[in-house]
Parts: sequence; C-alpha cells; structure tokens
Amino acid sequence: MYSSVLLATVTTEVSFTGTQQRGAGWNQSLGNTHTIAMTVQNFIGRVYIEVSLASSPGASDWAQVNLAGGLPYIQFPLNPAAPTGLNGGDTGTWGWSFSGNYIWVRARMDRTYLGLTPPVFGYGSVVQVLMNFGSIAPATPVISGATGLQGPTGPSGGPIGATGSTGFTGPTGPSGGPIGATGYSGPTGASGPTGPAGGPRGATGATGIGSTGATGFSGATGPTGLIGPTGPSGGPIGATGLTGPSGGPIGATGLTGPTGSQGVPSSNTSVVINTTSPVLYPTFVNAQSGNLQINTNPNILFAPSSNVLTLGGVSTFATSTFAGLVNLSVYNETVSNPTVSAGALTLNLATATIFNVSINANITSVTFSNANTIAAGNQAMGFVMIANGTGTSYAIVWPASVRWPGNTAPTITSTSGKRDVLTFFTTDQGSTYNSFIRGQNL
Repeated sequence: MYSSVLLATVTTEVSFTGTQQRGAGWNQSLGNTHTIAMTVQNFIGRVYIEVSLASSPGASDWAQVNLAGGLPYIQFPLNPAAPTGLNGGDTGTWGWSFSGNYIWVRARMDRTYLGLTPPVFGYGSVVQVLMNFGSIAPATPVISGATGLQGPTGPSGGPIGATGSTGFTGPTGPSGGPIGATGYSGPTGASGPTGPAGGPRGATGATGIGSTGATGFSGATGPTGLIGPTGPSGGPIGATGLTGPSGGPIGATGLTGPTGSQGVPSSNTSVVINTTSPVLYPTFVNAQSGNLQINTNPNILFAPSSNVLTLGGVSTFATSTFAGLVNLSVYNETVSNPTVSAGALTLNLATATIFNVSINANITSVTFSNANTIAAGNQAMGFVMIANGTGTSYAIVWPASVRWPGNTAPTITSTSGKRDVLTFFTTDQGSTYNSFIRGQNL
C-alpha cells in the first residue's frame, strides 16, 4: 500500500497546483485503484485530480479524472443549499476512487471561476488531499514450495506511520453564568451644619460736601442790524442790507423771490462735459419725451421715458454700478494666460475674468487674488478657468474655499489638445467659491 500527499493546506490562493506524485503505473503494482481523500474547512471552490502516462509530463500531458457526476472536478459546497461549514462553504472529509495504470497523479485547487483576485479571504481552505493505492491478490492461486529454514528475527516493529491531521475545533461554549443583581445602596448620612457666613460688611463712608462756585454774568447782546426792503414778487432780488459795524451781529437775509419756470433745451442740443479739471459727471433725469445722448466714444444714449441706458461702441468700465435695465449690444471679457510656477498658480481677478491655463506640472497651490473688489453682501463675481491638457496627467490641489458638487473635485483631462472648462463665482468677497464643471475633454 502506497500513500502520498497530493495537496497540502491552501487558503488565500485563487489557483494552486500540488506536487505530482507517483501512481500505480510507476510502481507496476498489481492493483491500479487509486483512492482520494479530500479534507476541507469552510471551503468554497473546485478541486481537480489530474493524471499522466508520460514519464516526464509536460503541460499538455495531463488529463482530468471524472470523480463524480461526470464532471472533471469536485466543487464545494457539494450541496449549495446545505453547506456543512461557515460562510456558505463545506467542512469535512470526503473520498473517491478511480482506476488506471497512471504514472503520475496530482491535485489542483481552482477559484478563478468566482472572479476573485489574490489574496482571498472568507472562502475557507483545503486542509489536504491524500492518495492511496496498492497490490491486490493475483487471480490464479500460487503453489507454494517447501518451507525453508527460518531466517533471523528482523528488527522490532516497522516505521511509525505519519501523524494524522488535527481535527477541527468545536464551537466555543457559552461564557460564564449571568451576572448577579447589584446590591442595595446604603442610606445617605446626615449633612453637617452650615458654617457661618463671612464677617459683617463695614459701614459706608460719608460723602464729602463741596460748595459750587458762582455762575458768571452773561455779556450784553449787540443791536440787530436793519432789514433791507423786500423786492417786488417775481422781480429781481432786492438789494442786500447794509453791513453792520465790524464785530456786530450779521443782518437777516432778505426774502427769496419765486423760482422761474424751467427752461427746455431745443432738439440736438450739445453739452460738453468732463473736458478739464475738475472731473464732471452727467446726471440723467426723467423727461416727458425724447432721448438724452452724449456724443463721445462710446456713444451713450439714455431714454428717460423707459429709464434705459444704451452703450454703443467699445468701452472699458472699471468698478461701475448701474441701476435699472442696461442694454449691451456687444460686450467683451478680458482673457489672461497665467502660468504654473514652482507648483503655484495665481488667477488675478482684477485683470481678467477668463483664464487660459496650460496644465504642464503638478499644481500644489491655487490663489484667487483681488476677489474683495466686490461689495460685501449684495454683489457677486464670476470667472472661468480653461484647463488645457498637455499629454501628461498632473494633480491640482484646490484651496479649502473652493466647493465642488458632492465635495469631489474633478479629474482634469490630460489628453494633449483637449481642455476642461470650469466656472467659479463668489458672493462673499472670496471667502468661498461655488465651482462647477461646464465641460470636459472638449
């Protein structure tokens, strides 16, 4: 009888092939029945038994043995509806037999059909796969000859067989008995008497008495100057009264005559402003009809009847505030091309609103400068960043003030010639920026 280990303990592997062992064909025994014993613990997977007739088998010289159910493998759990172990796997030892004068026999464990990647946890293990085979009695009886002389006594006892595998550990028994009830609390002792309060408060000192000094005399009031005569109603303003003597009080102002009717300029009347110092600014007021136009470059046309200001031509405004409806036929935004320097990128919001950036290095610092030019609480500022790929993937570390949807910053497109468009706006002078992806891989 011959015994060998086809497969030792296998736990975390996805696929593993044991060492090939000699079969009945190698030993030329009269019996060619091979018996296989598989011991597994919480195991999920397949075990193949493979044989070869080649004396030195290559990869293509192996064939698989159908042990049960016409399949070339044993798949655990044997009954998926009633596994014998934990986690849906089988635990125990099972045996199968097959016949053939095979020279080599090996076992292979496989879990690739489960789609796993090593190391594998939670799918149990193959403890071992053993194989036995041996001689059987010949079919024709053998005639024995005369008994020879008794030989010398052989050594005492044969070699000790291999130690069997350790049995599985039984389940852990319950912990100690229940915890006894908590004893009653003893009564609370009486409180001691309260000690006396602090010492008595000292008497308040008397308020000092001080005499008030006498009030000085008021100076004499000078005489009032004469009032000039009042001019006729609607006529010219009367002459100013005579100036009183130096040091005396100022005479009262004469009455103001009624205001004359407001003049109406004729059509196409031109008004020249802002040509010399000091700087003058036009004030537009509502009128009954017609438009007010300033003939400069750009042309500015104000329609009082609809309270609409129209700007024409090309103009650049610094910090300007318009109330009401403003019609702009065409407007342009300034584009800036900042570069990445030593991992830093600065977007100056005072010089542009569109920033065209080539992503050619890792960006560890992004700064938005001059966002505080807007008024706090009632104004917003928006701008656009165009991130251009250069063929290499680089990382961008955004400041904590930038907020992305779902708190997840986008992965910037790295393909050369492609770009991502990102939009930002702030309503709190740059304390926070609401950020959005307008398009990627464009």
